[in-house]
Amino acid sequence: MTELLVTNQPLSGPAEGLDDIELTQGRELTGLGPLRNVSSVLIQQKMSPCEMITGCEVENKFWIKSPEGETLFWAKEHSTVFQRCCFANIRRLTMDIEDQTKKTVIEIDRPLKCMGFCCKCAFPKCTQEMSVRVEGEPVGKVEERPTWWNQVLYLYDNTNSQVLKIRGESAFTFCCNDVVFQVLDLEGNQVGSITKKWKGCLKESFSSADNFLLDFGDNMPLAYKVLLITATFMLDFMFFENGDN
Repeated sequence: MTELLVTNQPLSGPAEGLDDIELTQGRELTGLGPLRNVSSVLIQQKMSPCEMITGCEVENKFWIKSPEGETLFWAKEHSTVFQRCCFANIRRLTMDIEDQTKKTVIEIDRPLKCMGFCCKCAFPKCTQEMSVRVEGEPVGKVEERPTWWNQVLYLYDNTNSQVLKIRGESAFTFCCNDVVFQVLDLEGNQVGSITKKWKGCLKESFSSADNFLLDFGDNMPLAYKVLLITATFMLDFMFFENGDN
């Protein structure tokens, strides 16, 4: 498993340390199998009628779908009412991502920390962070980096080495448009993207449920795809969780 997570080579076949992958009509259904050969996924947040009517924040739920619309995974937030009411979008939480057999494959942990500071002296005590595990094994983490203008996240593998960088646009471009975050390698080349899809004025006004399109590019390692999914949830909580964002 450790070899899988730190390699820089594309993962094309069954990896050592992962459970056997169930096949149906040639498709991989369990574990990380569904992520292996897809070049993009759609993360779609489930709308909560209770939240829309009462305005009270509930635990978020998401579908992770293939480009053809097939559900690959389900993701669910776990947090307390106290955290959601008192700390809003910086709350402490965990997330479980289950495969089609309802087995938890990916686990995400987010501590309670501040966010949005521009000064670099705020890092790392007062910046956002998410760590991720696959079947109990550490994959890496995602960290916010303080900047004066763009939104920036750094992605690290399980050896604490930086592997990718995510750079967003100015916050002034968030209104009435798709919002694109570039995924860059260590040389600054774009290797993928995360796009928050604009749903229209009415839906954006009355619901905080968001849709994200992840483009993994060509030959992205499986562990990096897991980190990008984690980063997408972090971006959602940081910038799009509240209805007025």
